[in-house]
Amino acid sequence: MSITERSLLQAGTRVKVRRADMPLESAVVGRAGMVVDSDPYRPNRYGVILDGETEVRYFAPKELEHAGQDLLEPDEAAARKRLARRSSPPPGLP
Repeated sequence: MSITERSLLQAGTRVKVRRADMPLESAVVGRAGMVVDSDPYRPNRYGVILDGETEVRYFAPKELEHAGQDLLEPDEAAARKRLARRSSPPPGLP
């Protein structure tokens, strides 16, 4: 099996639910959440936990839009920048 399409929304991405071609529960339209299940072998569905809920709901790509918010906490973002700039492994590692 080959991967022909790469998922555009990775796990951890903030999204907002919108109405698309398929019937959608009107109570979830306009709500925000976070992608928790994004599989390149199933590019036509994303698992999302909506804010204030604990269960995973699955949506088609057309039913989601990027929320455009910073996904990382400030400390996490700073830590990733430090790790990305490191050109050699820390002392004691091969």
